[in-house]
Formats: sequence, structure tokens, C-alpha cells
Amino acid sequence: MKFLFIILNVLVLTLSAQRGHAEDLYTALEAWGGELLPKDYGGFYVKMRLQGFKKNSRGLFITSNVFIHLHEVTQGKKYLVSQALGTDTTGQQKVWKIPAGNYVIHKLSLNDNSGLTRTWISKGKPQIFIKHLFLSNLGNLVLAPGQGKSLMVLFQPAANQFVNAFQHDAFAAVMDGYTQKVQKKLGGADLFAKSEDDFSSGDEARAAFSMQRQISMHYKVDLGAEQRYSKSIVNTLASQDLDLRTCYMDQLDRDGSLQGQLSFRFRVNSADGAMQNIKFSGGSLNSKKVVECLYFALGKMQFPIAKNLDGRVTFYFNFKDDMGRASP
Repeated sequence: MKFLFIILNVLVLTLSAQRGHAEDLYTALEAWGGELLPKDYGGFYVKMRLQGFKKNSRGLFITSNVFIHLHEVTQGKKYLVSQALGTDTTGQQKVWKIPAGNYVIHKLSLNDNSGLTRTWISKGKPQIFIKHLFLSNLGNLVLAPGQGKSLMVLFQPAANQFVNAFQHDAFAAVMDGYTQKVQKKLGGADLFAKSEDDFSSGDEARAAFSMQRQISMHYKVDLGAEQRYSKSIVNTLASQDLDLRTCYMDQLDRDGSLQGQLSFRFRVNSADGAMQNIKFSGGSLNSKKVVECLYFALGKMQFPIAKNLDGRVTFYFNFKDDMGRASP
């Protein structure tokens, strides 16, 4: 039996644009998990909503994560956020840590299920503001398909939706990220004083280390006697690669030894190409959260195949850390 393999690797902490030059390097931002922030760091959150994109038979949008490219105005540093759209309607999806500064949202992009990348590029606006220990609320972003490969974006400032789930405060206040108007006070002056104590360097000698994590995701598609349709299956999986890989990466942050393989059986419905009857069929990677996440990611997929097909897809996840001393 001939199988089709796909191998995809990603450098998590630093990502580069297609040309690969030094000036095109973007640093991937990390999500905030309740910890005290480093000195001169703030945070932001944003909600996203889609209009006019295709949905599958379950009413789910057929798109991948949204990429947000941020350019810092004064020093020219570039940062990248990959945010899942999710289904949350009550609060922010994620809070992102970022150095304080003035930023421009330079570009937004996402992939649809056919592999088409849609992109919106700004003309220097909107500008957003990040202040030390402040949480910037970037409101709601409404994304819609434009002509050709373009993406239409509507920026909608919104009232604060942040609810602190921790017993301590890490932010002094929430502010409108576009106007800097304070929307809600949190830790206040006491937090500023504590931050100066916790993060002032004084005369201390501190060793700095860097880590680069390489994530490997392989997948194998088995369609039995209908293996000739594998390319169409693989192209759709590749267009949703980030959603699939994020299922593993999110849990790897919680269990640093997590690796192995997972298999799912499925049926492609000839009526609309939707992936149906998805069933987990076992594997060596021990994480119910990864299984659950992959199940829902697969469930929103739709393939350009007008034929009933039964198949199996197996995911293989691994990682490699490269740690070293950073330059002073």
C-alpha cells in the first residue's frame, strides 16, 4: 500500500517572511498565562469575527488561524501573532505579551480551506499603543473576503471584556489600545511599585539564555483502494496546518516531554466534501486535550471531493530544543 507523507517543521520563537532576509524576521509573541510581566512589557487582546467566508455542513468557518503582523514604529522591531478564531463570544480569546511601544498593525492574513491565502496590508494605520503593565484592548476585528486574494478588515473599538481569572493582578489597568483611554483599573500604583522591585536589575549579574524549539508534525493519509484522492486530502490538511499543529504546541507548553502519534478514522461525504464520522483510533501520544483539539479541527474541514471515501489520518508529533547562552 502506498502512503502519502507530509513533513512540516516550524521554528517557534522566530519566524521569517518568504524572502528570508534579516529585515524580514518576525518574533512570535507568547501568550500571557497569569505571570508577572517582564520590565517594560505590556499586553493586548483582540476578538475576531468572520463574515462572508464558506462554512461546512456543521456551520463552522473553513479557515485557519489569523496572522497579525505588528511593526514597532520607533525601533522597527517586528512581531507576529497567530490567533485562533475560536467560538468564544463572552470575553477575550488570548492575552499576548509584548514590549511597550507604539505599533502599526502592518498586515493580517489567513488561509481558507482551499489553500488560498487572503491578505490585508495597512497604509500605516491603525496605530496601537502598548504601555508598561497596561493591557491594551484592540476591540473587535471583522474579516471578510475581498476580490481575488484580498482580505477586508473592519476595526471596531469595544468596551473592556477582560476578566482576571487569577488571584493576583499582573496589569495595572486595561486601556483602549487605539486612544490610550483607561477602561478599567486593575493593580494600580501598588503594582507599578512592585514591578520596579521585581524587575530592576541593580548590580545583579544575570545569566541570559536563548531557546529555539523546532516542532515537527508529520501526517500520513490512508484511503485504501482510493489512495489517488490523497493529494486533495493532503492539500486541505496543509491549508489548515497551523490549527492542527497548535493543538500539539499548546499542550507541549504544559508537558515538555509530550510526543508521539495519534490516528483518526473518518468519512468524506460526497454531498459536500465534509469530513464526518471522525473517530479516534488510538496512538502513543498521551494527551486527551490534543485528541479533542484535533477532533474539532478535523471536523471543520471540507474537501474538493464528490465521492464517499473512508480513510485514516495519522499524526506524528515531535520536537527538538536548542538551548544556548544569549549574547550580553
